[in-house]
Amino acid sequence: MASTTTVPLVGHIEEDGTADIDLDQPVRMIDAPARVPPGTVAIAATSSHHNASNLIIGGTFFVQITDRLEPSAIGRLSLVRLEKGPWLLRTIKPSIEHDTYDLIGPSGTMEGQRVIAGSPVLLIRP
Repeated sequence: MASTTTVPLVGHIEEDGTADIDLDQPVRMIDAPARVPPGTVAIAATSSHHNASNLIIGGTFFVQITDRLEPSAIGRLSLVRLEKGPWLLRTIKPSIEHDTYDLIGPSGTMEGQRVIAGSPVLLIRP
């Protein structure tokens, strides 16, 4: 019998990939779909309709949020924080300029961004 792991649901992601996260007051605890590392949290997508050009289709994203850019986040779908602005769910790609990144999301690409934190998505539960 497999053991169940629960993690805090700490926020939601809008259709445009903007994330509203409150680590201090989780919404509730939810079951994780597999064994996840300690410190993993869940963020629920708010969109329930499917759009082939949009990765956010009503699923739950599991991530370990860090305060730095994790090397494993580059090239992957990740929870990203810029110097100014909200958390974003984006794929991180190296940009032409040193220490900047292109962030690919549902509404296009944000080029040449300075990323202060980036954590790769560990699991997605539809």
